[in-house]
Amino acid sequence: MSLSCTRLIAVITIAFMLVQPCDAQETPAVLIQPQGSVLIRNDPEVRALLDKALDAAEQGDSAEIKTLIGKAEAIINRTIGPSGRHMTALHQEAAADFVISGEPQEALAHGLKAVALGRKLAASYIFYRGMSLGMPVFEQTEPFRDFLSTAYVMMDGADADLSRRLTAEAFKVAQLAQMTKAGLAVLRHQATQAALAGRRSDEVKLVQMVADTIGPTLQTGREIAAGLHGEAGSPGRTEMEALNAGQQENLQEAIALIAKEKIDIADILLPRPLEVDAVARLLEPDEALVFFVEGNMAELHGFVVTRESVRWREIALKLPDIEALVARFRAGIGAPLGRSATVITEEPAPDEDDTLAPAWQLYQALLGPFEAQLQGKTHLLVAVDGALAKLPFESLLTAPPPAASTDARVLPWLVHDHAVTVLPVLSAIAGRDRQAAVRDGASEAVLGIGNPHYAALAGKPGLIGAVQSLEKLTPLPESDGEVRRIAEMLGSSGQDLLTGRDASEEKLYALSGTGMLAQYRMLIFATHGLLPGEIDGLYEGALALTPSEKEARQLIAPSAMGLITSADGLLTTSEIPQLKLKADIVVLSACNTGADSNIDLEAYSGLAAAFLQAGARSVMVSHWPVNSDAAVAITTGTIRHWQSRKPGRDFVFAFRQALLEVIETSPETGKPSYWAPFSLFGEP
Repeated sequence: MSLSCTRLIAVITIAFMLVQPCDAQETPAVLIQPQGSVLIRNDPEVRALLDKALDAAEQGDSAEIKTLIGKAEAIINRTIGPSGRHMTALHQEAAADFVISGEPQEALAHGLKAVALGRKLAASYIFYRGMSLGMPVFEQTEPFRDFLSTAYVMMDGADADLSRRLTAEAFKVAQLAQMTKAGLAVLRHQATQAALAGRRSDEVKLVQMVADTIGPTLQTGREIAAGLHGEAGSPGRTEMEALNAGQQENLQEAIALIAKEKIDIADILLPRPLEVDAVARLLEPDEALVFFVEGNMAELHGFVVTRESVRWREIALKLPDIEALVARFRAGIGAPLGRSATVITEEPAPDEDDTLAPAWQLYQALLGPFEAQLQGKTHLLVAVDGALAKLPFESLLTAPPPAASTDARVLPWLVHDHAVTVLPVLSAIAGRDRQAAVRDGASEAVLGIGNPHYAALAGKPGLIGAVQSLEKLTPLPESDGEVRRIAEMLGSSGQDLLTGRDASEEKLYALSGTGMLAQYRMLIFATHGLLPGEIDGLYEGALALTPSEKEARQLIAPSAMGLITSADGLLTTSEIPQLKLKADIVVLSACNTGADSNIDLEAYSGLAAAFLQAGARSVMVSHWPVNSDAAVAITTGTIRHWQSRKPGRDFVFAFRQALLEVIETSPETGKPSYWAPFSLFGEP
């Protein structure tokens, strides 16, 4: 890494600590290992007090617990500080002690104090992640997950009033846990929504600009140092060095302004969670919100909210069991021949039992406890993370599969009863109050991008490995017809198509720069979706497009934000948010666009979330390589049923109808490996 980049990282870190001050003797929040109780027990005096507090809890002596916790708090205040990870952990321990002693109100008070402190620390984590500094991903949701686990224990024997309060608080805390894990993926989208709502618009824009700018600025510096822009003193490198120096200066000024104005980063990056009653009021009579989040003891918590009721349950299966069932289901699906990066020479035959059995077991565990609430709710709004983000809920079975193999068309797939929208974060539902104002600027047109010419740069010298690998991708000539059919259905002309050599990043950047891209109500990408590492030299998700026919050093274009975007044919997750969109729906008729290949990464750090950050409202994505015939049938069928051309619910029900038609076509198309790869997620 260049010296200038190293200095910039130092400036960023110091400036940010002025904005979110850490305790004087404590490691910055983003660098702290989880399990804060281990940290506070490193102090012998504090450890002795906490051991005595636990003894007092087991004896039911609440007064002694208060005294001992108070002494421990004074020590931490004096030696470390009042607002860091150590104090958070102390309140977590105090909450557990008061649960044991039978003092639920005291336990709840300490649990909420831990959550409030944890929210500040989690915001620091999100901001650092948004800066793309490459720091390790430490677990920052522990205070939230711990609250859920503790509060659920308190539900046992609680009276009606306490039960309602615990459920309401747990619902809010669960949102903080989910937002923290999804923070990098939804940061820009979330900040944009805050600005549109008229809240702290200048502050939101400033924080958003810093989060958007740091990653590309540092990456450009690394590329310069690696010689990707020419040797020292060459015209190309000199130009890039000057541009990068300007980027760094602007960035440092912005960070200094955040510190000077004492902007509350946590209030922007982790906005106050929604009250459960407010969510219930936003739902239609035929809708249910289904929300799953992890606890602190390998358990999964489920919430179902309707207009009539809210229910919170701990799922019977532990997380490892759920993850194993999801993995078994996906393994049973197999990998059908379709839009993968390379030709699959032999299509594996999925094991039907390995698909049907887990589809039923997962339904029983996840939705079975809420079956009465879900009766008659034809639209499910699903908010999940972790392994469940890799599961298309439409493909769950609502009844046991038959003992003998049968026609998949007649099986009780969940899609027969429910349309499903996946929310990037639960708070996305609040956008319903702003939708009309947000979407007035988009026309009824559709822009179709398909059949890119991947080999446009074949034989060009000096290309990085990922660009060289483009020419090896399987051509998709059928995608040309796919986007043309959809365009014709919506009355668009041939001018609203980018196919062949025109299916390029350059064309998209040009449309974005003139504001034309924001006029399209729908965007359809019929191409390869690539995961990190799927081709040599690709380190982030990307859509494969036609590379620019220029020399390698010229594959650079300044964006509207003054950042650097490449026209190399790889539209990456870091480049997509720089596009200016107002689309109601972006269809990614590609493979592997739903979830990142690394299960340890947040579920929504893929291509779909990047389009939400760019301003799209909903994205239709695929969970595994898509059979090309299936992609055409599902996308064109969805558009055909989208007769009213209204956002949100009309589209998700059109999507469901298209899936049902595909299922009913033949025994082969009735298998979930054919019809279930797509999910719709975004704003409801």
